[in-house]
Amino acid sequence: TLLYTIKFEVMFSDMAAGLDVNRAADVTIGILLLLCLLLGVLFNLPSLIYFCSMKTKSRNGTYFQRTYQIICTADLLVCLTVFPHIEAAFSLQREGELFSRESTFCTIWSVLWDVLPEMTVFMVAFISVSRLVLLIRPHAVYQPLVAWVVPLTYCTATAAFKVGLLVSGITRAKYVDNIMNCHGVVEFGPGGNQTIPSSELWDWDIGIRVLSSIQSGMTVLPILLSCCLSVFFLYRSKTLVSAAQRKSSDHKQDHATLTVILITVVYIVFNIPILGYYIYYAKWTFTVDPDTMTIGQIGISRQEYMSSTFIRYYAMPVFGIVFVALNSVVNPLVYYARIASFREFIGRAWQRLRGVEGSWKLPNLSGLLHFNTSESKG
Repeated sequence: TLLYTIKFEVMFSDMAAGLDVNRAADVTIGILLLLCLLLGVLFNLPSLIYFCSMKTKSRNGTYFQRTYQIICTADLLVCLTVFPHIEAAFSLQREGELFSRESTFCTIWSVLWDVLPEMTVFMVAFISVSRLVLLIRPHAVYQPLVAWVVPLTYCTATAAFKVGLLVSGITRAKYVDNIMNCHGVVEFGPGGNQTIPSSELWDWDIGIRVLSSIQSGMTVLPILLSCCLSVFFLYRSKTLVSAAQRKSSDHKQDHATLTVILITVVYIVFNIPILGYYIYYAKWTFTVDPDTMTIGQIGISRQEYMSSTFIRYYAMPVFGIVFVALNSVVNPLVYYARIASFREFIGRAWQRLRGVEGSWKLPNLSGLLHFNTSESKG
């Protein structure tokens, strides 16, 4: 979910004229996003309530409890904020009346939908690396406050940087029909035959692109690496020590680790496509020579390179919006399959809604993963 790419306005203007979109495909995107909104709220709100109300006795337990609270909050906000994209998908030619081109709402969304997807990525990396550290150093103790301070600092810094670009005039928010979203774009002037200046604006554009790549590497790469290492250390711990020698706490740690691994795998599955899209897009940027090409020529070059209807009109809406929302919908299903106390919490809530007292027992779906252990979040 790498949504910090700053694009040339003239390129978007060229591609937005006369959208060659499939109405049925747009409606399908709208329906999928509507389901994500409804199911995302239905799944993530109880998840957030559960993690806020659960009791833990250890520092590590509190640390991971707070981490899951932020993950659920981010996932809930992602699902709640897809409604402008739904409206754009259902409207003719993706008019997006809620975005209203360059309205204040569009400006807010250009920041919000940069921060939220990146926040979900960061939190997956955060919890994955945290769990990996415990696999390597089983006796490590986390400070619970860190679980709030680090993610919120990251979120605040990211939003402040984005707002700073808009306030300073380096970028401005613009609704882009073909990607069905608002983005910050660097102003290069009227376009046409104007040569891109090798000046401050061009340096800003390149600098933002480089920063985006670094930021993406700081989140995506640790996720992939920590997932592989977690699987390795988890497998090694189970093969080096016999089942009879392993303590109950070891089984609980293994169970919690596998839960984090599954969350990480879900993230990877839903984000590999958008990563591929950005690699494909980056390949084109190497063909651009700003010293010899005009803005108009660069726009034509990009339009020819992105000639595929799917790449031009559907890659970003599907990979950058629908898949992000689907990822947020699926995470609570992982909690439900892996956390016995969460299933009991949902069961009790359902019984209260029906006005029936008593416990509601469900099969432990973790048995499908051949992990015969008890549940623990610490």
